[in-house]
Amino acid sequence: MLREIDNNLWVAEQPFKYWGLEVGARMTVIRLISGELIVISPIQTGWCYWFKLTSSTKLRHYN
Repeated sequence: MLREIDNNLWVAEQPFKYWGLEVGARMTVIRLISGELIVISPIQTGWCYWFKLTSSTKLRHYN
């Protein structure tokens, strides 16, 4: 679930195991002044979250 932490800044977290150790995963989404979205460390989410954010903007992602 995307959680807004500030204007134009969201995070989403999901469980993630690495070698049996629960470490979690976090994705950060930032809306730039230009309206583009930057996605840092994308995780698996439902399309309903993206539709809400990308209705009129370009989307970029970085791993």
